[in-house]
Amino acid sequence: MEEIYLDNAATTFPKPECVYQAMDEIARTGAVNAGRGSYALARQASGLIESTRKQIKELAGADDVAEVVFTASATLACNVILGGLEWKQTDIVYVSPFEHNAMMRVLSVSYTHLRAHETDSYLVCRLLLEKKKKKQKKNKKKKKHKKKNIT
Repeated sequence: MEEIYLDNAATTFPKPECVYQAMDEIARTGAVNAGRGSYALARQASGLIESTRKQIKELAGADDVAEVVFTASATLACNVILGGLEWKQTDIVYVSPFEHNAMMRVLSVSYTHLRAHETDSYLVCRLLLEKKKKKQKKNKKKKKHKKKNIT
């Protein structure tokens, strides 16, 4: 019986053979500190990264290679992107019910209380900053109270 792998949210498996071969070659010959050394292998690795960045820029239609950022994981990428946005109390984020939990975690834990409503095939998530604002006010009151007790 042929195995069918459906957990591609975590990783793509199995990979095509050419991917395994390229990864093996890099691990054996190019796993060096790219961008940190002036020796030939480091320069070669840096060149490979920059040429890959240019190819992705073209593929994605980006204006500048600086728009192509490599991260260690999709979870880290979500955190960087969502953390760089200025959220307002009235913002609404639309996510599919199949969204990776890394997205939901960063929205609900890092920034706000997340209220989700299921509508058709989407969850409508309204970001409420009230919880964060209340916590900030509470901390200010505690600091004020401490100052009064000191004097």
